[in-house]
Amino acid sequence: MKQAELLKKGIALRQKGYSLREISELLHVAKSTTSLWFRQVQISRSGKTRLKNIADQARQKASQTCKRKRLQRWQKVADRTMVFEKGLVNYNIDQCKLILAMLYWGEGYKNGRSVTFMNSDPNMIKIYLFLFRKCFKINKDKLRAVIHLHEYHDQIKMIDYWSKITHIGKDKIKIYKKEHTGIRKKENYPGCISIRYNNAVIFDEVMLIINRFQKAIK
Repeated sequence: MKQAELLKKGIALRQKGYSLREISELLHVAKSTTSLWFRQVQISRSGKTRLKNIADQARQKASQTCKRKRLQRWQKVADRTMVFEKGLVNYNIDQCKLILAMLYWGEGYKNGRSVTFMNSDPNMIKIYLFLFRKCFKINKDKLRAVIHLHEYHDQIKMIDYWSKITHIGKDKIKIYKKEHTGIRKKENYPGCISIRYNNAVIFDEVMLIINRFQKAIK
């Protein structure tokens, strides 16, 4: 096919909304050439709609491919990773204390004589309290909590929410209301909660495990 015929056919295809890749394949011309010849061609309204549909389909296909690859990769990791496969059932007290100490190392108060852990993630709070209650014989009535809230929070709802998460009585949960900081409202943010248990012996044991772990890796 002569160049003039290629140009005429290519222009018609481009006006109809064919992509440069499609034109390149149909005319058997390099994509760099089709780009040079047809990139300035005015595309019709229906052609633009066609191109948009092609782009949308390509994005959807790419998204599905990425999702499938992610799931395959995740499954391979899950198949070879046995840690916590059955939860904490097979872990003894010392192992649970080590996990607890690592959490406390990251989010616990290191000063004072009480065990105080603070976080805004309800799942982390659940895990911490599960381990704390499993590892130590505690008096549940001595557990205290303080919720750090912004002015936009509903205090009653937040006390009810965190009481269900922690299984700490509402009468043992206090509110610390932060001064207005100009921070925009965060949707579904439940505030930050600190869990305190006043026991110097438990505090010392947790800190001892942390210190031993630090020395073990030197």
